[in-house]
Amino acid sequence: MSPQTRKKTRYLTEIQRWSRRLSLVGPSRRDLKGLEQLYRESLLFLPLIPKGSRVLDVGSGIGFPGIPLALERPDVHMVLLEPRARRAAFLRHIVLHLALSSVEVVEAPLESYTPSSPVDRVVVRALPAGPWKQLKKRFRTWLAPGGCLLRLESRREDLHDAVSVYPVNGGFWIGEYR
Repeated sequence: MSPQTRKKTRYLTEIQRWSRRLSLVGPSRRDLKGLEQLYRESLLFLPLIPKGSRVLDVGSGIGFPGIPLALERPDVHMVLLEPRARRAAFLRHIVLHLALSSVEVVEAPLESYTPSSPVDRVVVRALPAGPWKQLKKRFRTWLAPGGCLLRLESRREDLHDAVSVYPVNGGFWIGEYR
């Protein structure tokens, strides 16, 4: 088993272990099959993240998509933004447990957060359309020149305002915003 596969297995096992005590993930996603699906969905962003990028995962929750992206692409500096204390504690544990030196966990509400330096990509998963419309203008201010916002959705029509829309495996779409 490769070191990367071992880290992925430890990550998913830790989610299950912590979820038994803290309800980090809903019942439909607690089993290994559900967690592996979330992991695979996270990797759909990979082709749109250039080598050496600085990436911000907004509302990281239990680390999807940020942790899988960091495991697959150690050249990327990943910032996991999570406002909830329990989930941020879990993310800090995972970063230490898996020795992810290129990953930074920030526990802060989205409304008061400003990155320490501009980012190349902001990745968003599971953000409802209402908050997205309000927040995308703020997200754009965090981008480095040439940077973009990437939003994963299961319905193409939810990405109607994107400059580009990419169909990806599993019936998902990624919208690109500049």
